[in-house]
Amino acid sequence: VLNPTIRQKLICSLILAVLIPTLLIGFIVRNATYELVEERLLSTELPAVLLQINRSINGKVSSLFLAAEQLAKNPFVQRLIEKPDLIDSIEEEVLIDQLKSVYDLYGLGDASVANRDTGHYWNQSGFLRVLEADRDSWFYKFKNKNEERMMNVYFSKSKQEHRIFVNYQDLDGVSITGLSYKLNDMISVINSFRLEDSGFVYLV
Repeated sequence: VLNPTIRQKLICSLILAVLIPTLLIGFIVRNATYELVEERLLSTELPAVLLQINRSINGKVSSLFLAAEQLAKNPFVQRLIEKPDLIDSIEEEVLIDQLKSVYDLYGLGDASVANRDTGHYWNQSGFLRVLEADRDSWFYKFKNKNEERMMNVYFSKSKQEHRIFVNYQDLDGVSITGLSYKLNDMISVINSFRLEDSGFVYLV
């Protein structure tokens, strides 16, 4: 059995005397740094990011409502759909072009307009059908509410995706417009936000 010399004992004691306080200080500093980062994240950065997300979503929804209102109050659109049975093919093509331009400009899932009185319904692809109370209850509930705006989130079975749908009706005219925006696009916007260098934001 090797007996450590006094010199070796002294060296070991000095090493321990230096190492233990160093580890202890490192642990304290690490915890203090973590607490500072956590406090800054919860009190400053997280609220700031949430505010950015809120502004981004509200800005998008507001722009959709504004576009829907402008489309509904467009005198040319109102004149065309006022007497849907009298629209000729050239006029209908112009109407569809109007819807396509809104559709392309805002990157929509759908852009549509309908006659509040007759239920004649067009989107960017053309005339779809005459809306019916038993099949299209949302349309009749909305127009009977006597409110200008409505927003819903719904699932499109044909596209297999969720969409935000904003509607606007001109209470003094004959038009109801609807614009849909893919929820996946909204999620992509939310996921683009970051916390610190490596934190991600998810919609759940």
